Formats: sequence, structure tokens, C-alpha cells
Amino acid sequence: MKIHLTLVLCFLCLLVMVRVNMASPYDSLPPVDNQSHVFTPFMQDSSRQLSRFLEKSRAEAREQQTLLDRQRYFTVLAGIITLLMAVLAAVNYRSFKREKKLNQNIAEQKEEIRIQAEELAVSNAMLIRLNNEIAEQKEEITQINQQQEETIQLRTAELTQAYKELDTFFYRASHDFRRPVTTFLGLVQVARITVQDPPVLELFERVQQTAHHLDRMLVKLQSISDVGLQRLQFTEIDVHDLLHGVFKTFKDELTNAQIDFRVTVGVTSFYSYPSLVTVILGNLIENSINFRRPDRPYIHLRVYRQADDIVLEVGDNGQGIHPRYHEGIFDMYFRSNENSKGNGLGLYIVKKAVQKLHGTITFTSVLYEGSVFYAKLPDLPPAEEVQAR
Repeated sequence: MKIHLTLVLCFLCLLVMVRVNMASPYDSLPPVDNQSHVFTPFMQDSSRQLSRFLEKSRAEAREQQTLLDRQRYFTVLAGIITLLMAVLAAVNYRSFKREKKLNQNIAEQKEEIRIQAEELAVSNAMLIRLNNEIAEQKEEITQINQQQEETIQLRTAELTQAYKELDTFFYRASHDFRRPVTTFLGLVQVARITVQDPPVLELFERVQQTAHHLDRMLVKLQSISDVGLQRLQFTEIDVHDLLHGVFKTFKDELTNAQIDFRVTVGVTSFYSYPSLVTVILGNLIENSINFRRPDRPYIHLRVYRQADDIVLEVGDNGQGIHPRYHEGIFDMYFRSNENSKGNGLGLYIVKKAVQKLHGTITFTSVLYEGSVFYAKLPDLPPAEEVQAR
């Protein structure tokens, strides 16, 4: 745009110069007066000749001036044309260079696009190949997973069947073992009545204690079998009947050890599975008896409601539990030392029974001061059943 404006201005200036130069210098000469009243005929004739000569000279001068003007005009016009051609040539050259550069850039871009297209084609081919490989691997993994799933299902079914058979055997064996132990305890009672010899009575007392321990172990094994039941039907539990049965089980041990057994009841009934609740309380009380303190021991049993749950709380002033053993007391066969009276199953059974009832078990303990266990169980309606986890 700037170049075109410059060309127009130059052209206008040249036209002005031509216009000025085309003016004739003879145009400014004063006219000659041909009329004279004083000239003589000779003078008149001379004057006419002079006038014709002057007119002729002026005409020749005008022709020469016109020729010069034309020459000057053509010269200026030629210059203008030359200048315009030079400017146009410069513009065309500049445009040509720009167009050449643009064409070069376009060619380079086309080359880059071609190279990128080739690279993209190669990448697409690689991607297609990788996708095919992934699809094949995915198919293989799917087949492997399906085979593993079938294997797992088969082994799970076999394991479930084996577990069921083992549980059945376990349950029947514990019952079969309890039957002769119960008979043995009955014979001990008869012997204590009929025999009067003190050493023999002491021997029968030891036999009775051993038989009781064996019977307690068999009861725990039965409890493990009960915990493994696949489905539990909840019923209403009368708290007083529950506690009476538990106290009756441990009455002799509590009396012989002179343990102060205290009971606090905050609810009259709740819904749960009676057998497992009895297992929980029985093992917690037995644990407190086994680890009681020598002087003035006590066990405090509380049953109360907390929100929608029932809490079974068993506290004592016994030996307590060392902090290093807190994490492992619910493990199977855990014993803090070799001299422990327990068999390592009581708290394990408690934890499994509580978990089976969808509850939680926690405790607090201070070494040489005692422990408190809290079994929190959901109070579920009788229509609800708890599936095995």
C-alpha cells in the first residue's frame, strides 16, 4: 500500500513539472501595434515585412518550443514510464522473492508433513500391532483367569466339603469324648460317697479336677464347632436365665477359690444366638478365674445396653496382661508363659464367637491390677439371620 501511494505522488509531481515547462517564453512578449498614423508608405511596407518576419519568427519559435515541449514531455514521460517500470520491477522482484520464500516454506512444510505422515503411519502400524498383541494377551489372560476361577471354585468346593466333614467329625468326636468323661465324673462322685479313706478321697479329688479340665477342653472344642456354623437363627435370650446357667457352671470353682462374684444387670432380655453368648461369657469368666489374684479376688459381670448394642462386660482384679502381649492374646493357643493355667483357646474362641455375631471385642488391662473385657453384640430382631463370614 505504501509503495502504490509513493508512485501516485511521484506521477503527480512529474505532471506538474511538465505543465510548467510547456509554457512558451514568447507568450510574454508585448504585441506589436501595426497601425501607425505617422509612418510613410515605405515605412509601412518595411513594417509589414518586419511584422511578417516577426510573425514568422514567432511561429518558428513556437514550433520549436512546441517541439521542445513535446521532446521534454516525451522525455519526462519516458522517465516516468522508466521509473514506473523500475518500481514495478522492484515490486515484482520483491513479490517474487516473497513468493519464492513462501513457496520454499510451503515446500518445507509439505516435506515435514510428509515425514510426519510417514512417521504417523509407522506409529499407527506399531500401535495396531501392539493392540493385536494386547488383545491376544488379554484373551490368554481371560482364559487363564477362567481356568483359575474354575480351579478356585473346584478347590473351594473341595475345601468347603472337607471343612464340613472335619467340622462334623470334630463335633461328633468332642461329643463322643465327653460321654466317657461324664461317666468318669459320675463314677468319681460315687467313689467319694462310698470310700472313706482320706488318701483315696484326695486321689479321687485330683482325678475329678483333671476330668473337669478335660471336660472343659471338650466343651471348648464343641464351641469352636458351633462358631463354624454356616447360619445362625437368633432368638430371645433371658438375661437372668443366661447368668444363672453360667454361674451354675463355675459355682464350685468360684466357691473353692473364694472369689467375690458380682453381677450387674441393666437389661432383661435381648436377641442373639444363645449358645455363642454362653460360650463368650463362659470363656471370659474362666479366664478371670485362671488368672485371679491370690488375695481377695473378685469378678464383676455386667450386662447393659449401649445404643443398639448389648455389652457383656467381665472385669477382675487379677494378674493383668503385660503390654507386650496385648496384640496376641486373641491368637489360637496363645499363652503368656509356660506356667499359665489356660490352654490358649479361651480368648480365641471368644473373639471368633463375637465376630460370628457381627460384634466387637475390646479390653483394657493393667499389669498386677486386673483386666476388663467388653464384648459388644448387636441386638437383632428374631427374624434376621447371620450368615457365616
